[in-house]
Amino acid sequence: MNQAGQPFGLRAFRRLTCGSASLTFAVGLAVLVCGCESASKAPSASERTPQASTSAAALDSSAQPGHSTHPSASSAALAALPNGIKQPDATTSPSIALENFSAQVEQLERLVKAEPDKLMFLTSAVSAYLDKVTYFGQMSALGRAIELAEQATKLNPKDAKAFLLRSSVRGAIHDFKGALADLDTAAKFGAEDFDVAPKRAVVAMALGRYDDAEPVFAAEVKRFPNLSTLALHAVCLGHMGKTAASEADFLAAEATYRDVSPFAISWLYFNRAEMWDRAGDPDRARALYGIAVERLPIFARATIHLSELLPPARGKPLVEKVLPTSDDPEVSSALFLINDALAPGSGSEHLARASKGYDELMAKYPLAFSDHAAEFHLHATKDPKKATEAAKINIDNRKTAESYELYLEALVASGDAKGACKLADDAGTFPYATTALRVQRIAAYRACGKPELAAKIATGLPEPKP
Repeated sequence: MNQAGQPFGLRAFRRLTCGSASLTFAVGLAVLVCGCESASKAPSASERTPQASTSAAALDSSAQPGHSTHPSASSAALAALPNGIKQPDATTSPSIALENFSAQVEQLERLVKAEPDKLMFLTSAVSAYLDKVTYFGQMSALGRAIELAEQATKLNPKDAKAFLLRSSVRGAIHDFKGALADLDTAAKFGAEDFDVAPKRAVVAMALGRYDDAEPVFAAEVKRFPNLSTLALHAVCLGHMGKTAASEADFLAAEATYRDVSPFAISWLYFNRAEMWDRAGDPDRARALYGIAVERLPIFARATIHLSELLPPARGKPLVEKVLPTSDDPEVSSALFLINDALAPGSGSEHLARASKGYDELMAKYPLAFSDHAAEFHLHATKDPKKATEAAKINIDNRKTAESYELYLEALVASGDAKGACKLADDAGTFPYATTALRVQRIAAYRACGKPELAAKIATGLPEPKP
């Protein structure tokens, strides 16, 4: 970062993976499994708290319970919304929504304890724990979700719904082979195709097979248009580079929503922001991330993404706010990078915490966290060997534009020019290349002594936005 306060270097290497740390995948598949749009039960109309559109007061605890006690940096992101972006309708105060959510989790645990084989309770509980991963950044909740899903199949060994449920959890930890196997088992035990096909499409999207996933999502939109089906179709279209169609579906998804819970709206705006971020429009992405954070300040993933598009001094208090409620090492990693940008050499405690967290998560769920661990070791610990090892796990599991980008960058950083050159050739066959992937292929070809191929790719490459 320069001292003039421009957004700092996180934006230079941010990689927007499909289902970042399983988040979009986990929520998307959980939504399809349980047929709901949030595990959080919305309060009554009397509990609604209208949100102000652009003022810092809307983000201050004196104006609304549950918001930050200082003027939030996200208010700056909302000060001048780009054309086509407007504030969503009123949603419940975050503090009330979080109280309701916590009460619901406690109640579900009691119900599961009383009737441990009842799939309705197990499904709702799994969805709630995946929500804790998604919104709170509580990676420890994955363990309980896995435990409950295994319990479902053990106590209901011939019930298709149990295997549909476990497929969602296996997908959340990026065990895509296991998720597909469970879907096969569910079909064998009588699950209808209209239940199985959308879940297969979510897996296909996570694997970068957008051409396989998109027609299924489109059919779901026609069959049952709601926030979840339209949003999943929008995400898929975004990965295919169909920005206008994706934006139209995001807007249509919001128009169908009649609840007041901030969870679903924040999730929707986060995914919409990712689409524009990936498309190279940081101004639009910043505004959308800002709305997601405004509606749900504890939304760890959205907070990190927003902070990367703000000067460090404005992003820091936002990330610090989610640190107490999140055990996601990416939060600590983001704080280290912010502190290091503000005062080089500072933030070592956050680096140590993030390093320990990634080591633990990679030991438990290597497929789910290999991409983020690779990012961390590339840019925080500056360990290209560890980064390359993690990036290889990721690309061996799924070939997407983002997995190619990450592995290419790691190979170049580790000095493996020959391997990078070979991978750059392979990446050239991926049908939905992003600007970021083209940039990494250029770097790989330059590193392996093929400047003519680098120049060919660079021809017509759009200038990056600041």
